[in-house]
Amino acid sequence: MSSSGEPAWKKYFEGSDVKTIVKKSGSLLNTKTYTPFVSLSEGDEIEVLKQDSYNTYKRGTSPYVRVVYGTKIGLYPFASVAKPLVKKPGKETVPRLNILAEDFINEGKDGKVNLSSGLEPVKVISTIKQIKDGVLDGLATKGRKYPVIKEQLEKFFASGDYTKIDFTDVSDTHKNELGAYFGEILIGLLAITGQTSVCHPNIFSNKRIQDILVPTDTAFKGVDSFIRCTDGELMPISSKYGVGAKAAFFGNLLPAGIKNYNDIRVGNSVFSQLAKTAKTINISAKSLEGNRGAKEVLYEYGIRNILGINRQKVPRTYDVYTKMRTNISNDQTKFVEDAIRNYTDKIEGVPNIKDKIVQGLPNTSTSFFSRAISEKLNTDAKSQTQMKEILAGKNFYQANLDDAKWKKGIVYFRLVNTGSIELKIIGSKAALNSIDAKQGTLNYEIKYP
Repeated sequence: MSSSGEPAWKKYFEGSDVKTIVKKSGSLLNTKTYTPFVSLSEGDEIEVLKQDSYNTYKRGTSPYVRVVYGTKIGLYPFASVAKPLVKKPGKETVPRLNILAEDFINEGKDGKVNLSSGLEPVKVISTIKQIKDGVLDGLATKGRKYPVIKEQLEKFFASGDYTKIDFTDVSDTHKNELGAYFGEILIGLLAITGQTSVCHPNIFSNKRIQDILVPTDTAFKGVDSFIRCTDGELMPISSKYGVGAKAAFFGNLLPAGIKNYNDIRVGNSVFSQLAKTAKTINISAKSLEGNRGAKEVLYEYGIRNILGINRQKVPRTYDVYTKMRTNISNDQTKFVEDAIRNYTDKIEGVPNIKDKIVQGLPNTSTSFFSRAISEKLNTDAKSQTQMKEILAGKNFYQANLDDAKWKKGIVYFRLVNTGSIELKIIGSKAALNSIDAKQGTLNYEIKYP
């Protein structure tokens, strides 16, 4: 059960000032006369001030706490104050925890797994206790301002039933974070305990699971964990929350294209042209995997292949980007902008997206190239085949945690093997109002067939 009354006050409010919200509408009372002087509504933001004890302020048998509302200080019934985690209707009042899956695996043992790419460093997790201690230790650090989250996870582990979780008093912000990052560990917890009936299809059925291997090298892309069976079989898992964040094309797919260039160059597909472009301007697979060189490839391919501008007119394509982003205009930037205005092929987006791009130049140039290239990758059958073969060759499972069910406390994973995927390249994450495209340029998502 969640704490209430004096135990809740001691757990969440004792010893410091705490920001939270009103759980039940009522009146703020004068601290001396206990007369009402301002009305508070459900969801109003307040700060509960430090006081000596739970019973410092009482009216009859009802404990009150001192709260700040705007510029006013008064007393408010403690029973009408929310724990410092509830969301205001339509608006989150809590900051993100900023947790990552790596915050939950510190109780695992350091090890290495032998893959086709070589020996990769991993955390080896083989017991429920390692998962439990790692998660609770991580929350003790990242979630220390929001102890109800740790309380609910403690209840979750104590229950022994890992197919449901109590999210009472947990905000949607934190549910989503837990879904995204604890979800990466949760799939392994289900596998270890055999509670895999919530995995569809149940790829773990009739498997004897030994442990979970979580890669620790940030440059390792695509797979979030390996479920290792007692016979040595490795089941690679890419975890996604809901539909999942879009994976980076330049960080995952194109590096594989560069490494396998001798095989994919046959047929001169859009994908092979992009790999060739990277090689031509000396952008290696390692650089792209380390999040370097994507815009160089994007602008080189965009200006040369999408707009058809040769080196005589624009000698160095990345210079166009650097000048545009610093608001420097010259003959080359003007030439590129004019070419974008006159571009007639289809690009990804709503029917009037081209008009918005033209209106926003030069800030929209990165978005334009991203959308133009994604459109060609999606419509080029040869490219689609090559990219699917790369993903299928990795032979991993994408495990999607159903976000709607998760927010209701229900654990449900949908799994799909990369050998039977539908692939979509996405350029629309590159925002129209930012040439830097910090949210990403080209991305991809795996869809269920």
